[in-house]
Amino acid sequence: MTDELDTGPGSLYDDLTKPARLETERFFAAAIGPKSSPRPCQGHRTHAPKALYSESHHVVPQAWQALWQPETPWPNQGRSPDHQGLVLWDARTFDWCRTGHGNTHFLLVRMMQTFARSPSLSGGSPGHGAGFADMLASSAGLRSPRAELAGAKLAIERWIDAGGDLRFLVERGQFGAI
Repeated sequence: MTDELDTGPGSLYDDLTKPARLETERFFAAAIGPKSSPRPCQGHRTHAPKALYSESHHVVPQAWQALWQPETPWPNQGRSPDHQGLVLWDARTFDWCRTGHGNTHFLLVRMMQTFARSPSLSGGSPGHGAGFADMLASSAGLRSPRAELAGAKLAIERWIDAGGDLRFLVERGQFGAI
């Protein structure tokens, strides 16, 4: 008799751990939540604890793009990996660790809430998206990690510069949450 644990195929150990292994494989294969990959986070140089996966963050939220398309075709079109048949006018993504992705959306929601509470503000005008996003971040009092705030501001910038109106999003309850 041996003291070593049998971990081979068909062993008790294999049967007990198989559901966890299959769930992990399904997580990456079926993209539970945002599309994920084992690629490193593009927003942070280090992680503690180490990030085991990254999530593909669409800079302009897919829900926003499903509601409105610019009249002129946008140069970065593509198909949504998460919503069959949805054509995105800006399909660019950024690989974030889970925390960075969540923080980016949290900051985006804060900026949109600030906008919603300011009825005197216009929804922005094309060519001025970056300045408008900077003003919203400042008005919201946001001073957070630079990459995450930059990601949130970029969503607003690209939306406005494509001709989108933030008031349109607010009226539909689209604040940029995950």
